[in-house]
This record gives sequence, structure tokens and C-alpha cells, in this order.
Amino acid sequence: MHIYILILMIKRNFDSSFLDLSEKAPFQFFLIINNIEIEVETFKDLYQKSSFCICCDGGANRVYDSLSDSEKYHNVLINQYRQSFLPHLIIGDLDSIRPEVKQFYQEKEVSI
Repeated sequence: MHIYILILMIKRNFDSSFLDLSEKAPFQFFLIINNIEIEVETFKDLYQKSSFCICCDGGANRVYDSLSDSEKYHNVLINQYRQSFLPHLIIGDLDSIRPEVKQFYQEKEVSI
């Protein structure tokens, strides 16, 4: 079994069709989110194909913020939507993650 790591450092749509992630795929891939602007549709596509998602410190802010569209959803619905895309782990010295983002992920039992 091979493990591939994809660090999301893209601000535009990204064609991820090259990732054959069928049950018989000979690899897994981990998604790592850094503290840079992310394109939400690309993130959601790659998240759904990944085996494991890691946010590096302020990357948790980026995921949290990218999944909020106040014109489209009420706050309760936004938080339910965010729960569909929880990282498995948040790492770093935690100097960049905002307190409300850290609290949200702690309440959802994400490992920090």
C-alpha cells in the first residue's frame, strides 16, 4: 500500500480526476491544508477523495471560512455543512488558528 500526500496550495479549480480512488486503488492520499486561500469546490472534491485530512494551524481557519456562505445558509446550517468536511487532525503551534475556529473543531472532537 502506497500513501500519497497532496498539499492543497491552489487558488483555482483543480482537475483531480487523475486520482483513482476506487476500493482497489493501490494507494491512499492525505490532504494537507496550509494557511493560504483555498478554492472551496476544489477543497470539497479533494476532501471527499482523501483518506485523511490535516490542517496546519491557520489552515483550519481557511477551511472553516471557505465553508461559510451567509447569503446561502443560516448559521445553524453553515455549522452542519462544516461538519461534513471536518479535518481529522489540526497540527502546529496554534498561533494562527482563531479562538472560535479552534473551539468549533474541539467541540466536534477533532484532534488538535
